[in-house]
Order: sequence, then structure tokens, then C-alpha cells
Amino acid sequence: MKKTTKLSVNIHDSTQLEAILNYDFSSSRDNLWARMRKYDVDVYLFFPPQLNINKQSYSKEDFYEDIRPLARLKEPNYDYEDFLPSQEKGRDSPFDFLLKQYESLDKGQENLKDPNFISELKILACSLSSYVSRQTKEVSRDLKSFARKDKTTSESEDFFENSSKELKQIFLLFKAWQELYLKINESEGERFLEIQREVSLLDENVLGVFYRGVSNVFHGWEKDFSFIETESAKNFHRRLKAWILVIRAHYRLKNYFFLTEESTIQEKENFSMRLSYLKKRMWQVLYLEVKDKVSFFKKRQLAYIAAAGFAALWALLANIFMWRQLNFQGTSSFFDATGGGSLGVGTTYFLVLTFVSAYILKDRIKDFARDKFQGGIFRHLPDSTEQIWYNNKITKKKFSIGTIYESQHYVDGLESVPLEIQAYRTSLFKGRFIEQEDIIHYHKKIILDTKKIWSFGQNLTAIHDIIRLSVKRYITRLDDPEEKNFILTKDGSIKMSTLPKVYYIDLVIKFSHKSLFSRSEEVLFECRRLILNKDGLVRILGS
Repeated sequence: MKKTTKLSVNIHDSTQLEAILNYDFSSSRDNLWARMRKYDVDVYLFFPPQLNINKQSYSKEDFYEDIRPLARLKEPNYDYEDFLPSQEKGRDSPFDFLLKQYESLDKGQENLKDPNFISELKILACSLSSYVSRQTKEVSRDLKSFARKDKTTSESEDFFENSSKELKQIFLLFKAWQELYLKINESEGERFLEIQREVSLLDENVLGVFYRGVSNVFHGWEKDFSFIETESAKNFHRRLKAWILVIRAHYRLKNYFFLTEESTIQEKENFSMRLSYLKKRMWQVLYLEVKDKVSFFKKRQLAYIAAAGFAALWALLANIFMWRQLNFQGTSSFFDATGGGSLGVGTTYFLVLTFVSAYILKDRIKDFARDKFQGGIFRHLPDSTEQIWYNNKITKKKFSIGTIYESQHYVDGLESVPLEIQAYRTSLFKGRFIEQEDIIHYHKKIILDTKKIWSFGQNLTAIHDIIRLSVKRYITRLDDPEEKNFILTKDGSIKMSTLPKVYYIDLVIKFSHKSLFSRSEEVLFECRRLILNKDGLVRILGS
């Protein structure tokens, strides 16, 4: 099975950065002591002073509102060989595994509605869709790249022969899926209706994935190779065209809606909504739920409680002192100016002033202590603790599969940043042209119970964690994206030029994982420089 990429950073859209992490737990399947897995993510954000990012202008709440977490189980990342049975490893293909599972269910049960079978079926559909999309995109890229080269007839023959083999593999998987679909749908009786409905919805979506993938390759061929007269190129084109006709025949046979040139705007809108619904219904089997972090600031609440207690203690001690001065005679002693009481007029005014001052100081002590407690005693407590839930839409049951701990704080200067983070950043971006920076450290710890995850699907090996960071708050107060400046030309004259007005944010990510019962640890680093302007993210620099 193909290994998943563990860490990547890309631009999602003009206002969102996307970091994708895979928490791989494939090695824990045969190790009882490794079932509990721990993953640590440390993100350091370096802001130039022009963005005005500091504790006053950009609070902890602002930061967490800009972080959008999306988590799901990673579909098994199959290669072509993984879809096939293996006699050496004694392994059925995923299609054979599901066929056998279906046949075992089809024996004497009044209702055929097994949640594990439906889940495994959806997971296979996700893996198949991912593989087809990945492979057809690769063939399209190869076509585009090969079109730019000077090529001999022999090279052209070899290229299209190899491309045809890749498409044949995809077509064989298409046949295997259709055989599974037909096997399930050939059963008769009401007890089969629920599972047949599910497989029909999956088939409609998977059929669309095959159609879009093959059509993308076909479109690339017509754009760049329609003029080539070699026999292999013609055969390749004929296979593509025949396959598209086969897919379209399936749409008609199964009464799925299919777009044509004559389709109306409303039909196109309905088709688009239908695709979105089918895609979400299929991938929902892998979705995970994490509670909203904004309501979980336990550390802050503890700091408030501790500060309030500290201020209350001061108020109690101040009151004891003042009542002692009054000899516990009550408030009437304040206003006894006849000399019969224990206090004189001057002392009364002094005590009034003391009472007021004590009350003012109590509030100031509470505010001061709150900040100190947040940055001191409670600094290492997480801002939020959240359970990771797997919500089985079929059984209507929720399972907790792990816990996430998150914290964020401002770093006091570059010297407080760990040396390994500084060194990795310096190795990628050699020179520093801005000396003053504001730095945020975001830490995320994830603990997973892999034994529970294995029960949802036999070949699940990772959790796909997508962290999206919105930069909208960073760019609202920036200047226009262009500015005028003067340039000295070679002949000594002055020329007016337009300069791009951009800013940067450096992002360094440290990703590590290990078993809770093992000392071995794997560490990965990623570093990116985000270039942004008034309009949003422009590009990303880095490895």
C-alpha cells in the first residue's frame, strides 16, 4: 500500500492557507503496546511589524477563530496491485473481500442492513475514487509534458503504449466495481432494498469519477495530439472514446442523469448539486467531529478564578485590618465626631479613603494576577481539550477515538524560539531583511486509540488533519497592492516604476509522533514563506 504524505503546506484560496498532516498509525496494527499513539504539531508564525500582530490587536480568541480544523480518517491509499488478490500474502482483493462478506450476510437474515459492510463498501469507493483521480491526472500531466518534446515515431509509439496500459488498469478496476455492483443488485426481496439503495448512490458517484477522469485525459489528447498520425496514438484515442461511450451507456442503463449540450441552466445547477451531495454522502464515512474550541478556554477560566480568589483574599485582609482599627464598633464609628467614639474626624476620613482604595486595588490586583497566572502557573495547561468523535451515520452511534490538546501564546523575541526552529528557518531563508518580528507559537497534541479506529475499516491507516488558517484579519489594514517608485536607468535618467507592495509571514512546522509506550520518535520539519498583499495570499516560497 502506498504511504501517505505526512505534511504539506499549500494555498487553499486567496485568503486561506492549508496545512495537511497525516497521523499515520499503520505500524501499530500488530503491536498491542503501540495502540495509543501520540502526535505533536508545533507551528511558529513570524510576522513583520507592518501587520501589527500583537497581544492587544490579535487576541487568542481571534487566532482560534481564524483556525479552521477539518479532520477525517484517511482512505486506504492503494496502488493498482493492492486492488488485486495476492496468493503470496494470502490476501483477497478488496472487491473479493466485500463479495464474500455480502454472501455471508445473505444467509437466513430477515433484514440485510449490516453497518460494517456498508462502511467497508463506502471506504472502498473512496479509495477507488482517489486512485482513479490520481492516476488520470498523472496521465494527463504526462500527455501535456510529452506534447512539448521533440519526439521520434518510436518514442511516440512507446509513450502511447505505456499510457494505454495505465488506462487499461483503470478500466479493469471499473469492471471489478461493476461486478460488485451487479452482484449486490441481482438479489431479490425487500430485505435487500436498503443496501441496494446505498450501493446505487455510491455507483452514481464512482461512475462520475471515472467519467471526469477519462474525459480529462481525452480532452488533453484532442488539445495536444489530434494531429499525430501514428497507429499507437490512434489506438489510444479509440480506446478513450470507446470507454466514454461505455460509461455513458451505464448512465442511461441505470437511469442516472447525464449532462448534454442541450442541458438547461437549471439542469446544470441540479446536476452540480447532485454531484456535491453524492460526494459528501460517500466521504462522510471517514469524517471525524471535533467540538468547537472557542467555548473551551479552561486555562483562561482557571486564571480568572485564581485571580479572583487572590483579589478576594486581599479584600478580606484589608477589611480585617480596617475593622480592627474601628475596634469592631460598626459603621457608626465613622460618623461619631463628638469624641464619644473611638475615632476622630481625621481618622474617619482616612478610613473612608482606605476603604475606597482597597476596593480599587482589589480590581487591579485581580486583573494583574489574571495576566500573571495565565503566563505563569497555567501557561503549560492547554487552551482547549477536545474529544475526537467518529459519528457512524448508519448505526447512529458516536465513538470517541482520541483527544486533542491545543494552546497558543506569543513568544518573547527570537531568542525564545527553539534553536532547531531557528536553524531550520535560516537554512531555507538565508538572509533576514527585517529585524523586528512578532512571533506566535501554536501547539497541538493528538492522542489516538488506534484499536477503536481499526474496527471501522480493515485497511484504515491514518487520520487526515487539515488546518486552514485565514489571513483576512492580517490584510484588512494593509496598503494598496502597488506603489510608485523611481528607478535609475543605465543611461542615468530617472524612470517611474510600479512596485508590488507585499508582506511576508514565515511559517515553520515541527511534526513528531511516537507510541506512548516507546521512546522512538520521528520528527519532520516544514518551512514556508507566505507572500501576501492587500488582496490576500500571492504565493508561497519554500521547499
